[in-house]
Amino acid sequence: MAYLPKLIGSPRMFWKFDVPYDYSLPLTSGDELSTHLLSHNPKIAQEFCLRMPLCGTYMNRHDNVSEADPPFIFFPSLSGSLPPCSYMHLGYSAQPNLMVQRRIPPEIWQEIFLHCLPDLQKIKYYNTSDLVPCPPSTHDAPLLLLLVCRTWRYWALRTPRLWARLSVEVSWGKSYPSVSQTHAWLQRSQSAPLTFSFRQNGDWTEDHITTSIFLQQFLQHMHRWQHVSLHLNGTLAVSTLAKHNETVPRELRSMYLSLVAPSEVLAMKDEFASALNHFTSAPNFSSLVIGGVNVFQCLEDHRRIQWERLTEIKLDDVNYIDTCLALFSMCKNLVSCTMGVLHTGYPPASEPLVPPPGTITLPNLTSLTLNVNNEDLCRLFPKLHVPELQELAIYSYSQTWPQAAFSSWLERSKCALTRVELRDTRMRQEQFLQCLRLASFATVTELVMNEEGWMPEDWSGLISRAAIAELTVSEDKGECLLPKLQSLDLSGRCVEEDSGAAVIKMIASRCHAGANGVVRLRKISWSMVAEYDYLEAADLAILKALENHGLEADVCTGETSCWC
Repeated sequence: MAYLPKLIGSPRMFWKFDVPYDYSLPLTSGDELSTHLLSHNPKIAQEFCLRMPLCGTYMNRHDNVSEADPPFIFFPSLSGSLPPCSYMHLGYSAQPNLMVQRRIPPEIWQEIFLHCLPDLQKIKYYNTSDLVPCPPSTHDAPLLLLLVCRTWRYWALRTPRLWARLSVEVSWGKSYPSVSQTHAWLQRSQSAPLTFSFRQNGDWTEDHITTSIFLQQFLQHMHRWQHVSLHLNGTLAVSTLAKHNETVPRELRSMYLSLVAPSEVLAMKDEFASALNHFTSAPNFSSLVIGGVNVFQCLEDHRRIQWERLTEIKLDDVNYIDTCLALFSMCKNLVSCTMGVLHTGYPPASEPLVPPPGTITLPNLTSLTLNVNNEDLCRLFPKLHVPELQELAIYSYSQTWPQAAFSSWLERSKCALTRVELRDTRMRQEQFLQCLRLASFATVTELVMNEEGWMPEDWSGLISRAAIAELTVSEDKGECLLPKLQSLDLSGRCVEEDSGAAVIKMIASRCHAGANGVVRLRKISWSMVAEYDYLEAADLAILKALENHGLEADVCTGETSCWC
């Protein structure tokens, strides 16, 4: 049972009424919020009517609302007989009894409503990630807008773009939201381009049946799909997608498709290839993300996909580094790319792709994520030229790190990196220090380091005391490595043992920086410290003081720490 938002108090804060509200009622019901409140607690209902903030300010008290403003009267006996105004009123004042009313056209309110929508949330699946709409909630727009007043409800229901984003999840044969609620949601979106996410979590028969019902419902609106995220399990869903290829998804721009049970999908190569070809043939299609299955095991002819149009591509397994390089040569317009070369050993459906000779230049690529071992990296770096690269993430699972090839690659590309993420590289201390000294690292604002899992016997962390010293702002010169660094994330056994005090000193020096081109450090995250290091109470006190001055710190010092 959810609770109604208490829109009373500070102009910029939301509190809660401890009054349950039955949200299972149809969203298209004409019952007003006040009807439910009055039936449960008239005193609370009256208080709720007296003060309502609009976009961060107080709404006029009920006794000061003009008679020409009937939509703000909540009582059913009055509001039920009066239609919503063609204009909505907003009071501007910090005091409820000092109000100046102004008329705002509904078109402006509808635009404001759109800015109330929650941001897309990032989800991870396999080795890729996607941005999807948040699940429907009465604590967020658009459902929250229906609960404020009659006028807001009226215009919210008549703003199709408010309902053009939806997230559906199926688990244990049940779904949220339900099929009927999803149907009402889609009807309200009218002809607006759709952004939706559908996730099937289970493999039960009921899950497959419910998934098929939802897909049939969404496929009826295929002509207005814009951004689609599908997480499917089994062959029934793939078969359903393949059967609906008569409608061209002209609005479709991006698709995220992850498939559990890849062995079953491999038995349906024709259906999978047909569905994939149909979606990617949309005239504005530019972003393709596939997880859980090697697409080249299912495509007998890779030319069925118009690779040259793609600006974003995420494939968590392409089997061979040559395939990866060949894709780079075909996708000249790439802006963002995530590629995994896992050597799964499954034979491709067609002949392996062969990269062209010479250097492959991607002039527009700004974000690159690689899940590749060191041998494949040694083959990739000499062939690839990325002059505009800004964000680089490398997940490696080898025992060694190809520092010479990496340095040569960045020096040749002459790119200015802003974000670097290195995971499980097994980089040595002197190699990491060489990375910090590269010209491409001078512009890095966010650095993420992670070293977990298997470690060599002589492993002592990749961040040495010497590297920490060069990252520390010197008192005499006021200079250091990574002068633009604002966020540092360390997890696993990254730092050399017994270097905790030096790390805290480095953090403090960068928090007090601001001269000679050194930017203030604003965020530090350091986990698993207690497993190999110890922070003195004085160091923790320094960190606390820095937090009080604006540093966002998350340092896990072990179970004894109350602020980990």
